[in-house]
Amino acid sequence: MELTKEQIQHIENRLIKDGVKYWDIRIEMLDHIISDVENTLNNDTPFKESVQNAMVKLGWKENFNGSNFEGIIQQRTKDIAKKYRNIFWNDLKATMQKPKNILLFALLFLFLFIFKENEIVLKYTLFTFIVSNLILVLFYLYKYQMLRSVQLNFVLQLSTFSISIFNFIIFFPKVLFKYDVFGSEYLFLVLFLIIPISLLGLKFFIKEYQKINTTYQKLISSCN
Repeated sequence: MELTKEQIQHIENRLIKDGVKYWDIRIEMLDHIISDVENTLNNDTPFKESVQNAMVKLGWKENFNGSNFEGIIQQRTKDIAKKYRNIFWNDLKATMQKPKNILLFALLFLFLFIFKENEIVLKYTLFTFIVSNLILVLFYLYKYQMLRSVQLNFVLQLSTFSISIFNFIIFFPKVLFKYDVFGSEYLFLVLFLIIPISLLGLKFFIKEYQKINTTYQKLISSCN
């Protein structure tokens, strides 16, 4: 027996109420529950009872906070994190091996090498690059307004991990060795490391963001 849109919405509302906030995890769980409920309704089991039984079978547990799917959400989050880590590193490796990108990195090295003694140029280059990154990420977050997505969380974390690297290489030598991290030679090395990694991370972010947003928009259209 096929469920109505109202019944499907009832199931989704239950999932939201029970802590499934990320739409991508919720869609997967919704699909499982709908299939299970449609099978049991054929046996004349009341709809709400079928929904409850399907949710318990999927991992729903009652506790002092009411109820939740904590176990299944944690496991699914781990699975998605592992998936996107593999996608990211494979994408990074493949991108860095392309002749076009090797040439661009060589040109970047040449530019930085020419100005490696000019601290002002290097500082403005670093500042411009960081601001440009922030503007681009904010632009996509504004343009592709979408609900909370666990996939998007990991994509954003992976694509901006160069910020963590930047913080490390800036403050580590200063703290341990009292090294002048803002000297021109050190800035030259920092820029040559950070810019390529950041560009590749942004490329990955844009590609995956558009893919995830397209999936979400298709799901929304099919529900309307």
